[in-house]
Amino acid sequence: MLSQENCKICDKKGLIFFSKEYSDDEFKDYFENFYGNQNFNLINNYIGKNKYELLKCEKCEFIWQKFAPEEKFAYTLYEEIIDKKKSFQKSKLLQEKRKIRYQDEFEFIFNYFQNKKINILDFGAGWGSWLNVIDNTKVDKYAFELSPSRKKYLIEEGIKVLDEISIEKYQSFFDYIRIEQVLEHVVDINLILKLIKKIAKDNCIVHIGVPNGKKEILKNHKIIIKKGAVQPLEHLNCFSNRSLKKALIKYNFEPIKLKKIIFTHLKNNKFNLEKLRFLAKDILDSFFSTSIKFKLK
Repeated sequence: MLSQENCKICDKKGLIFFSKEYSDDEFKDYFENFYGNQNFNLINNYIGKNKYELLKCEKCEFIWQKFAPEEKFAYTLYEEIIDKKKSFQKSKLLQEKRKIRYQDEFEFIFNYFQNKKINILDFGAGWGSWLNVIDNTKVDKYAFELSPSRKKYLIEEGIKVLDEISIEKYQSFFDYIRIEQVLEHVVDINLILKLIKKIAKDNCIVHIGVPNGKKEILKNHKIIIKKGAVQPLEHLNCFSNRSLKKALIKYNFEPIKLKKIIFTHLKNNKFNLEKLRFLAKDILDSFFSTSIKFKLK
């Protein structure tokens, strides 16, 4: 496993926030329940004598797992151990459940760019649950996805899929980039953010959503081995509103100003209760959450 002792945002040495041996029965129960009994030995053999250790940066509140899976095991985890059929079904259920919300999100984007046709990228698109509800006539859709099974599905859905090599050709190309539930999984967040800055147009919106570590971890300092902000092996990075903003500001992104958020929402032709709730959520997210809309300066 890879060892990372310095903060990925400000490079300060991290302090131990939580530590527990992977040999603890709590991990055995978690791995068997979450990944299936048949995969426990494979996971356990890979972990070896490493600890589950969380480090925290006192300067920016960022929390990360000191020991992270190497690329080969990460591929095995996401492409072979995690059940693809269940993952696909979960994505489709989410698409149906959040269809109206996704459409409202896009309406905000379309209003922001004054109804011009734009280039949008879903970075870490998965099964495309967000892209699939977006109006094809108003955008050119792109997805960035590394999973072979998910890439194949996205291509079959008529979405242009980029990978680590082809995305380098799209410098200053995208008007809107969505990065939803991705940054918590990656070993090198700086590599991702450098790439995002490279492919973003001036004034590009980058909407990032990650689990809220402030809400789950920092308030009560209680760590439970479960699915969540510091999920073993998968959620390697744990952000608060403060640390997420700090990470993006480092690459010349800034949160969209409150006045711009409000005025853009008010451009909606039909302003109902649901849209009012969405406006309120956008405002609260900007100050307290880890789902934030940024703009490239």
